[in-house]
Amino acid sequence: MTEEKKEFWCICSLLEHNQLAGFLSEYTMGGSSFLKLTVPETSKQPEWTRLFKDNSVYSIDPCTEEVARYRAEQINVSPMAIWDVNEMFYKELEKKGKVIISKTDLPEGFMLPVVTQPTQPEPWEEE
Repeated sequence: MTEEKKEFWCICSLLEHNQLAGFLSEYTMGGSSFLKLTVPETSKQPEWTRLFKDNSVYSIDPCTEEVARYRAEQINVSPMAIWDVNEMFYKELEKKGKVIISKTDLPEGFMLPVVTQPTQPEPWEEE
């Protein structure tokens, strides 16, 4: 009995009606086995890879590389966006009409106001 090839181009249907197209292979990390799908570069996205467990797969349809690349272009799924607290912070400030500028961008001689907080005794210091 010959063992089947464990990596190939395919269209993969996942739970929640998600579909990806690319090169599928097996991947083991920390003793756990994952499916590794590398979505090829498209006109809108660079190449990216997603790992997932086999129980999240509804179907795997093997196909040619050309078909997988064509379908990846059509599907146009983006990889997960990098969560960046700085970007989130700037967007929140922008919503409020505020901006952050560098001190070096201020006109020469511009003095920033000094904000002081009234000092309150710590709870353990109160008598």
